[in-house]
Amino acid sequence: MSSVSFVVAARNDEHGGKMLTRMSVFMESLLALANKYHLKGELIIVEWNPPEEKPRLWEVLKVSVQSSHFPVRYIQVPASIHNRFRNADTIPFFQMIAKNVGIRRAKGEFVVSSAIDLLFSEELISYLSSVSLDSKTLYRINRYDVSEDVPLDLTVEERLKWCREEKNIIRLHKMSKSIILQKEYIHRDLNWREYIVSKTSSLTYQILGIIFGVIPRVHTNACGDFTMMAQKCWEELHGHPEIPIWSMHIDSILCYMAITMGLRQVILKKPMQIFHIEHENSWVTLSPEEKLSIFVEKPWLPYEVVQEIRRYMFGNKKPLVLNDEDWGLANMDLQEHVCSS
Repeated sequence: MSSVSFVVAARNDEHGGKMLTRMSVFMESLLALANKYHLKGELIIVEWNPPEEKPRLWEVLKVSVQSSHFPVRYIQVPASIHNRFRNADTIPFFQMIAKNVGIRRAKGEFVVSSAIDLLFSEELISYLSSVSLDSKTLYRINRYDVSEDVPLDLTVEERLKWCREEKNIIRLHKMSKSIILQKEYIHRDLNWREYIVSKTSSLTYQILGIIFGVIPRVHTNACGDFTMMAQKCWEELHGHPEIPIWSMHIDSILCYMAITMGLRQVILKKPMQIFHIEHENSWVTLSPEEKLSIFVEKPWLPYEVVQEIRRYMFGNKKPLVLNDEDWGLANMDLQEHVCSS
């Protein structure tokens, strides 16, 4: 069966609150299930621009599970490299560029670009460990947001059972829309109507594209949490576009690139699931005022530009590859720390 590299990026700055706890739960779950289902691969954590006053992630992330066939690799990108990028003074963490560092150095035959606060269902890990993955496929999956009160005193299996309980699921992010499943969150997500409108507009664009035989539907909703394809495809596309701006929408462009390269899209179905642990400053929980402050402080890629790029690629039937051969800081000698049993 294929080996799979999971790549995430982070820095020890408590982003979103209880960050180290969320990361520890994520790591413990992934490693335990990798052991249980004999999944071969690795977890790569790219520590980007680590704060000088804080210990490194490998020093503070202590999990009780280790695996000889699924090591954890910490790759550090120091501030001296971060500061070479434009906008480094306003954006301390270039998430997609950081992920590229891990993707470029991944040893697995397939690579999952993922996030630090997810729980993967047993069925998903079992699937990855037992089937022959297709090298001409872009694998995507729906995301479930669960309450931040994920119990820490449960086994991995019990914790996943807890995540599946309806009372603990806040939202479901599907291809065409996101749905609030807990009524008490509707008043808090003040921007939800606008969010649904934007997703509906996106779906309308895609339907029109299908009618005219140009643009297929692509599942980009929450794609930064699980985008998987063969390592050789990541290499051909030169990873995520390395634009030194806030990371919003850059992962969507990558998905469009993959489809215009000729990959078919497979959306993994329930009971294969990923559960995202709710936290403060998550995009869907921000008020319009908070979002506006982000846009004022940090350069970002407007949604309309993303759609124009999408139409350009599908119209020309080829991906828009922006990175050069040095993508993922390939020529940089970066410090690495490996943890395994």
